[in-house]
Amino acid sequence: MTRPVPILRVAAAIALAIGLVLPAAAQDAPPQQQPAPVQAAPAPAAETGNGQDAGVHRAQLDGVRAQLDQIENALTRQDLSDDDLQRLRQLLEAPAARIQATLTALTPKADAVKARLTQLGAAPEAGAAPETVEISREREERSRSLKELEDTIRLARALQVQSEQIRTTLTERRQAAFTRMIFQRTHGLLSPDLWSRMLSALPGEFAALSTVTRDWLATFERRARSGEVLALLAALGIGLALHFARVRLLPHVARRPAEVTDPSRLRQSVTALGIVLAQTVPVLAGALVLYLALESIQLLPPRVAPIVGTFLTSLVFLAFVRSLAHGLIAPGLPAWRLVPVQEGTARILVTAVTTGSGLVLLFTTVERIAESIGADYAVLVFLRGVHAAAIAALLAVTLHRTQSSGASEEACLGPYVPDSRAGGPLKALGWLVTAIIVIACLAGYIALATFLVEQVVWVATLAAVLFLLLVLVEETFEHAIRPDSRFALSLQTSLGLRRRALDQLSVLVGGTIRILLAIGAVVLVLAPWGIESSDILGSLRSGLAGIQLGEVRLSPTAIAISIVTFLIVIVVTRAVQRWLDQKFLPATELDSGLRNSIRTAAGYLGFFLAVALATAQMGLSLEKIAIVAGALSVGIGFGLQSVVNNFVSGLILLWERPIRVGDWVVVGDEQGYVRRINVRATEIETFDRAAVIVPNSNLISGVVKNWVHNNRIGRIIVPVGVSYEADPDEVARILEGCAREHSEVLSEPAPSVLFIRFGESSLDFELRCFVGNVEASLGVKSALLFAIFRKLREAGIEIPYPQRDLHVRGTERLEQALERLTGTTQATPAPAGAAETSKPS
Repeated sequence: MTRPVPILRVAAAIALAIGLVLPAAAQDAPPQQQPAPVQAAPAPAAETGNGQDAGVHRAQLDGVRAQLDQIENALTRQDLSDDDLQRLRQLLEAPAARIQATLTALTPKADAVKARLTQLGAAPEAGAAPETVEISREREERSRSLKELEDTIRLARALQVQSEQIRTTLTERRQAAFTRMIFQRTHGLLSPDLWSRMLSALPGEFAALSTVTRDWLATFERRARSGEVLALLAALGIGLALHFARVRLLPHVARRPAEVTDPSRLRQSVTALGIVLAQTVPVLAGALVLYLALESIQLLPPRVAPIVGTFLTSLVFLAFVRSLAHGLIAPGLPAWRLVPVQEGTARILVTAVTTGSGLVLLFTTVERIAESIGADYAVLVFLRGVHAAAIAALLAVTLHRTQSSGASEEACLGPYVPDSRAGGPLKALGWLVTAIIVIACLAGYIALATFLVEQVVWVATLAAVLFLLLVLVEETFEHAIRPDSRFALSLQTSLGLRRRALDQLSVLVGGTIRILLAIGAVVLVLAPWGIESSDILGSLRSGLAGIQLGEVRLSPTAIAISIVTFLIVIVVTRAVQRWLDQKFLPATELDSGLRNSIRTAAGYLGFFLAVALATAQMGLSLEKIAIVAGALSVGIGFGLQSVVNNFVSGLILLWERPIRVGDWVVVGDEQGYVRRINVRATEIETFDRAAVIVPNSNLISGVVKNWVHNNRIGRIIVPVGVSYEADPDEVARILEGCAREHSEVLSEPAPSVLFIRFGESSLDFELRCFVGNVEASLGVKSALLFAIFRKLREAGIEIPYPQRDLHVRGTERLEQALERLTGTTQATPAPAGAAETSKPS
């Protein structure tokens, strides 16, 4: 019977866009004895749904304990191979799952029985009133059931500890074996002993290879005579058709026009993914068809099947990594390049990837041939050493050429050429790995060099795939949630989401997917180091079991369910609030303030309900919550006093409604409209469109003027001053007439005019009237001032300027000085020149 088809694993890896795992190339271990078989875990029995099933779980745990003891006995042997340890770890999964299922099933039942016993209370003391027979019998049955459940739970937890210890031992044994295998020393590539032993073994190896070849050709000839090779010819025809489609047809599907100079990053990533699929899937399909055809006509004997499988796997790997490099780097098309590298570097990298995958195809096939014919150990060491040295030489040449290319382009383009920020550290790491591989090959650590080569190829391929997927996910969500996209508009209309909420949702979902991709990549990177997903999942399951805090067991699962419950109730509450605000309350005759109070109260109720349900999911009853609240009351009394004060004040505002949403209020030096009454504070929008946040406690304990608390009627006072020559009665009639002529001035209470005072420069009057809407008072007052000014001007009544008479005392001395100065000026004779100029010529 042939080995499992390795190409199927490659097909699954390509379909998931994760990459291909290269065949392991470690030193051959001597054949070892298989461990004793371990019995399979018993099938889980059906739950009975009451406390009596503790006996069923106890019987299952006895079987689990026997199985764990067998695994521990098998671990006492020191000659177990890595395959044996892996098999034992797989056998450990079933009992570990059975233990966790028992704890999950019995722990809630034990808690329920404890709660019932608490309700029944303790048995009456001696001399107390006797209780009924039914109560006594119920307490005895519950106590016995609780004891059985607690004993079973203790046994399950003890077995869980044993299971974790076995898992730890298995992991340590596998890691120790892995370390010994990696650092096993053999002959170096330049060792004379290696060369002499290999040269002496080559004739026998070629003879064995020719024997295998002759046998396979003889089998092929027999199949050809019987006509069975028609299936092989059909497979070759299918392969040619797929190759034609790959070369001629599929490139048009993922085309990158050179005339497009500024494609979007989403288009770049989608086109790159299309290139990878178009270049890889036909090769994968052709390899599968060819392998299945050879297997169907029995042309894959045990020695040939691994060779064909390895060759086809490496061929698919070559097509995959080459198309991946072209998709990401896009040589010759810098506008379509996803990785920010220079043009010269891009061409060098594509050439290096193609050459490296070709070397992988060549050496892995040759190594598989040597293993299939049972080649000498020296031949295998030589082939693996040359393979590692060839990859190291390719790495060194690539690093040197990229460095030289970057220097030459920088000299041509100027002092600064933009390149990837990670280029420097990656080049340094590449040189370090290259040096280690070369030294390991020369020092005889061929297994270490081979392992490093495999990791370089594996990590580089995985990093390229991860980069493409991350860019694709990021750009897909950013493009799909654009404001003008149909998807975003449909989400906004169907779910009622705001633009900001939609942006946050897209960022959250995209970030979650990228985190999951990164975690998967880390697991795949750690897999060759002996850390597999089952180890991580085992630790994760142990963490999900939670921790015990008193009588409450907190687990990540319960916390996650509580969070989901809380979010669901909050979403439902928001939907109810939106329905009240947009559908129900507008159909009523309630004012806007009362409608806001009802909507806010519904939000508070939903929030408290969400908290109660979430805490119930974590196993916290109302009594435990009351205890926690009592413990927090001390902190509330000291540190949260103002917060609680504002919260209670907010509730008072919603209940008594001294102010409502939409009211015009004056608080201190600020006035404006109440826009929102929140839990802690109230938001007031001033007439300057500024938001003033006032703590609710200030509104309850302070002085607040509310212009519209009882009604919206407001009074207007218009001061007017006229000259002393005006007739006061005529002025009063004019003012009152202006008020009565305005449409928004109420006739009841009637407008009135008051003679206020004799001012310093005018007679002062006040026109007092009322309007139906106080918010219109400023506009009405302005209109009245215009009308009054016009009417007074028509009547010839002057509105005076401020006047003052100034009387100056004690000016006698100043007058005498001015008189003396004037007399002195008149007595002074004129100059001679001035007299001459006055004579006529």
